[in-house]
Amino acid sequence: MVNLKQLANSLIYIFIALSLSACGGDSNSQITTAGLNLTGFTLESNGVSTTTLPSNDTAIIKVKLLDSYKRPIIGAIITATTTLGSVSIPTLTNSSGETSFTLTPPSLITQSSVGILTISYSGTNLTQNFQIIPVTATTSSGNIGINVTSFTIASTGASTTTIPANDSGLIKIKLLDANKSPLIGEIITVSTNLGTVSQPRLTDSNGETSFNVSPPSDLSSSASVGILTMTYNTYTTTQNFEVIATSTTGTGSSS
Repeated sequence: MVNLKQLANSLIYIFIALSLSACGGDSNSQITTAGLNLTGFTLESNGVSTTTLPSNDTAIIKVKLLDSYKRPIIGAIITATTTLGSVSIPTLTNSSGETSFTLTPPSLITQSSVGILTISYSGTNLTQNFQIIPVTATTSSGNIGINVTSFTIASTGASTTTIPANDSGLIKIKLLDANKSPLIGEIITVSTNLGTVSQPRLTDSNGETSFNVSPPSDLSSSASVGILTMTYNTYTTTQNFEVIATSTTGTGSSS
């Protein structure tokens, strides 16, 4: 005669085993949360698992998406945003419901900063705090941000911040990131309260660019002091300069 209790227990065991098999393993190795799961936050350079990211590294974030039965959701679009730095676009979730993307620190960071990573799917959000710490390097001379490397007279090449009214100043600047490495192909904007300035070209392979400052045509005094303002993202550098009037010598006659 069949023992109904033993049969019932066997059926329960088979059901549990099939459920675990569908999830891909035993219960101790599986994620137990339906929805979005953050499964990895590691440094790209060495694979260390940490949410503290050096400014010269990149983080790899791994996510797993499960339905209400804790089964992988395949081919889903997951979006990611951050309050600090930038993120790549995750690929569609694979057959395990997994995808990954990278988190890159901002190009200029001078102090430890905390950011929030937000991962979203179908109206559901998962957030993760992280920290970026600046890394000091010596790959290039200068300070982080905008550096004025020279201020010369355009016509003579003399190094001075005093510009004759009939000449112009040539200013060279260098843009460095948090690791003091050149920032290439970036736009620096400049302005002045005295005269006019030409807008710099994009920074070159050394992070350098240049521009001219021209005195006003109607200088109202023999000497006037102006301020150059150079801006890149949240970084601003100023440089004082002076414009001096030039006298013209004419030919006359005496009686």
